[in-house]
Amino acid sequence: MNRQILLALMSLLLFSRAFAGGGSEPITVENAMLVQSLDKFGTFWISDIAWSPDGQELVIAGNLGIMIYDTDSLDTYTRIGSQDILLSDILSRVAAVAVSPSGGTLTSVTTEGIVQVWDIANGSEITSVSISEISKMNNVGIYLSPDGMVLATAEQDGVISLWNTTTGEKRDQFVGQSDDIRNVVFSPDGEILVSNGDDRPLHLWDVATGEQLAVLEGADNFASVVAFSPDGTILASVSDRSTVQLWNLASGEAVIAELPIGFRDNAVIPYINAIAFSPDGTTLATMIVGQCSDGCGYSRLQLWDLETFTEQAVIDQGISEPISFSPDGETLAIAGEGGRILLIEAETGEEITQLYQHTGPAFHASLSPDGSLLATSEGGDVGVWDMNTLSIRAEMIGHTDYIDSIAFSPDGLQIATGGRDLTIRLWEAMTGNPITVLEGYSGEVAFHPDGTLLAIGDAAGMLYLYDLETGEIVTTQKGHADYIRDIAFSPDGLLMASGSADGTVRLWDANTGEPMTMVLRHPDRVSTIEFSPNSEVLAVSDYASNLWLWDIVTGEIVETLEENDIVQGGLAFNPDGSLLAVANIYGDIRLWDVATGHLLITLPGYDANAKDVMFSPDGATLITTYFRVIELWGIP
Repeated sequence: MNRQILLALMSLLLFSRAFAGGGSEPITVENAMLVQSLDKFGTFWISDIAWSPDGQELVIAGNLGIMIYDTDSLDTYTRIGSQDILLSDILSRVAAVAVSPSGGTLTSVTTEGIVQVWDIANGSEITSVSISEISKMNNVGIYLSPDGMVLATAEQDGVISLWNTTTGEKRDQFVGQSDDIRNVVFSPDGEILVSNGDDRPLHLWDVATGEQLAVLEGADNFASVVAFSPDGTILASVSDRSTVQLWNLASGEAVIAELPIGFRDNAVIPYINAIAFSPDGTTLATMIVGQCSDGCGYSRLQLWDLETFTEQAVIDQGISEPISFSPDGETLAIAGEGGRILLIEAETGEEITQLYQHTGPAFHASLSPDGSLLATSEGGDVGVWDMNTLSIRAEMIGHTDYIDSIAFSPDGLQIATGGRDLTIRLWEAMTGNPITVLEGYSGEVAFHPDGTLLAIGDAAGMLYLYDLETGEIVTTQKGHADYIRDIAFSPDGLLMASGSADGTVRLWDANTGEPMTMVLRHPDRVSTIEFSPNSEVLAVSDYASNLWLWDIVTGEIVETLEENDIVQGGLAFNPDGSLLAVANIYGDIRLWDVATGHLLITLPGYDANAKDVMFSPDGATLITTYFRVIELWGIP
């Protein structure tokens, strides 16, 4: 078969598989008002971990919904709940989950007060109740009983409310602590509730009657963490941030033991932020976080033998709360950095595997020409997402400082990254393997449409053209007096534009790098530039909330779009050039009619800077990146 035909078929196959959550038809001026959020993915902020009673399912909850893993395979999961999280701000998330004693259903609750019951086998929703009062509470903590039937909310001024998760009705309210509640924990049978707050004593409540059963004095429980033993007879609590106390609730004995928690030698202000009992009650896991004397952060997991009160294992790596033992006690699931889940062998502390690894914040992003891959950066690392599965396909680790830009080559086989470590790096897009490192260069990068040249714009205002075949810098130009903020080639391959913090956009011959006479001047630092698909219009934004459309032939302004918010994120034309998508600093995405300059719709994103915005090649999906979330928009 002819090689060109084969490549074309492969490209078509990749594109047909891309955008599993994409739109059904192209986004146009006529239907832009119908655009909705279709899916979200990215870094998973983990808020709760639960196991099914038989240990066959591992449930992970967080900002992107719920992931249900089959523990036999661990390479597949069911994702539910993502569309039911109200993205009114970046903290909206699934706050807690509980698996029913039978293992057939799963109850979840979001920070906005949406309680849902799911069929754990297929991920379908069974019931949904909205407790709107929860979203209006200040400083609220949300907790589920082990069977998911009761929801507890901790409010200001020492108030705890109990809610029926089936009806959404408030069933009781406890008032006994004199200050804000810091933590609420149900006993394993759901009959007792323990709470603690800034007033330090531990309060025990009868869930059925609302009666206060006991107040445990003698512990400094500021910002404490509390856990019940599996049989409900022992209560573990953190005292003065760094000591674990064990209380015998059956005998009423005050403190039966204090564990000698160990810290790193250079630890500064360490404290315990999570504890958990093993199912047989013989082991306690403690999570310590703190700072080093040199300013670095660290975390440590310690496993304790509760018969001898001695340490049996220590894990020092990037870990966090929550932590949860499997029902057989052999495995410990721990939240890790960057949305990872670590599975640890409980007896030895050895790592078994890692689940759901992500790249972290999407500070910069680039979509492959066929739409099958999306590259995003976190600090100095890059993750390449498969847009069909919405999972990481490759990772690129090599930069030692932040990455300022990412670009796919026209054939989609290479990725260029510009870092603040004074290196430009080329990578294999499919594998993440390094190809070339250009030492002494940094900043913005862009590929020529024919794939022969790579443009580089740096912080000193210098512009370079790098020949990808010879590996040589073939052009060096000094045209700007300040940082080059963005570079773009016209789709026809004739022009190159560079936007700078000196307030100018300069045009260059795309093949020779020679300057053109036209200079577009702006009242503030240029933020982003983007050519229209027909190469005739250049969209330019600056830091003074100005947004212009320039006629490249005449040098005249075609339209001035009335942006009220600072545009520091991306600009993107749809494939036919009729729409311009604009990402602003407050997280909104705005769609403009290019012909009339009218704002068609504002898409509400996270309450955080929208970084980049891109259309899929068929124009049916709009992709936006935020601090830690990537969102897909389209016509349902």
